[in-house]
Amino acid sequence: MKDSTLLTQQVKDLETKRKNGEIDTRQFYIGLLDILANLKDALANENISEADVKKQIPLLLVFIKSQITDMENRGH
Repeated sequence: MKDSTLLTQQVKDLETKRKNGEIDTRQFYIGLLDILANLKDALANENISEADVKKQIPLLLVFIKSQITDMENRGH
C-alpha cells in the first residue's frame, strides 16, 4: 500500500473515532501527532524535488515555531 493511502486512512480512522466519541480530544491530538511522525518518516524517505522542498519549508517553520512558542508559554 502506498504511504499516502495508508496515511489518509489513518487520518480518516482517527477522525471517525473522534466523531463517534470513541476517543477524547487528547487521544485525538496524540493520534494526530503519531500520524505526523509517520508522515515525517515517509517524506524523509521520498525523493522530493528541490522546488517542492522549498515550498514546504515555510509551512514547516511556521508550524514548528508556533508549537515551540506554545510549549514555552506552558512552561516547558
